Amino acid sequence: MSTIDIGKIKIVWKGAWDSSTAYTVDDAVSHSGNSYICIQAGSNQNPSSATAYWQIMASAGTNGTDADLLNIASTAQGDIYYNNGSAIARLAPGTANQVLQTGGASANPSWGTVSSDYVLLGTTTPTTLSSGISIDGYFSSTYDTYKIVFNEFLHSDISGNNYNSRFRVNIGNSAQSNAVYNRGWARSDVSSGGGSLSAQSYNWNSDNVVFNYGSTNTPWAMSGEIIIFNPLDTTYYKKIYGTTLGSYDNTTTNFGHFFCLWKDTRAISGITLFCDAQVKAKQVKIYGLK
Repeated sequence: MSTIDIGKIKIVWKGAWDSSTAYTVDDAVSHSGNSYICIQAGSNQNPSSATAYWQIMASAGTNGTDADLLNIASTAQGDIYYNNGSAIARLAPGTANQVLQTGGASANPSWGTVSSDYVLLGTTTPTTLSSGISIDGYFSSTYDTYKIVFNEFLHSDISGNNYNSRFRVNIGNSAQSNAVYNRGWARSDVSSGGGSLSAQSYNWNSDNVVFNYGSTNTPWAMSGEIIIFNPLDTTYYKKIYGTTLGSYDNTTTNFGHFFCLWKDTRAISGITLFCDAQVKAKQVKIYGLK
C-alpha cells in the first residue's frame, strides 16, 4: 500500500535557533527575543536576516520604549517604570524618607521631600504629673517656635484643697524654680447660665507659670497647648503663650488664655509640667515650627 506524505499538520516548536540544525517547513524557533516559523528548509540561515527561510511570528518590544519591563536594561531594586509620553521610562529609587510626587497631567513623577515646616518631634503618655514631667531635649536651630499639645489632663483632687497646673522652664533639663516669671491669665467659667472672660493674675514675678486653676474636690478633664517662641535665643526674654479648655461635673466649662515672659536671656532646653494634685494625661506631643 502506498504512503502519502501530507507534511506537518501543526507547527513544531524547536526551541532556540541553532545554526547547526537543519529546519524544515513549519518548524518554529526563538531568536533574539522573537519567534519565527520556517518557510523553506535549510540550515545555518539566521532568522533575523534570512527572510527567504523564516517569517516572524511574534516580535519582542524594544527595550526602553515598549512595555517589556523584564528586559529593560539597567534595572535595579526599587526602580519605578512609567510612561513619559513617548516611551517607558525608568525612575531610579529616591533617597530615604522621600515620597513619590506627581507633577500633574503631562508631567513625569519624581521623588521629593515632605515639608518639614511643621513636624511632630515627640510624644509621651505620662502616668502622673504630681512630681513633674520634663519635656526636654527637643529644641534645636532647625525650628524657632515650638508647640506642646496636651490632651485630657485628668485632675483628681483627693485632699480637698484647691490645685493648679503650672510649668517652669528648663535649663539643661533642670526646672528653674528661682527664676522670675512675669505672667497673666484670663479665664472664663461657663455653665448653663453662661459666663464671661475675666482677667486674673497669680503672683506676678513668681517662680512658676499657672495655666489652669481648679476648685476643691472637683475632677477636671483639660486639654490645651503651650507655644514657646525662640527658646534658644540669648538676646531677648523668652515668650510663652497658651490656651486651655477644661470641664468638670459635666456642667461647667473652663476656658483660659495665659502668657509668660521669662525674664532671662539664657537659652532654655524645655519645660517641666507640674500639678498640686494627682494628674494623668492621655498624651503630650511636641511640634517644631519653622
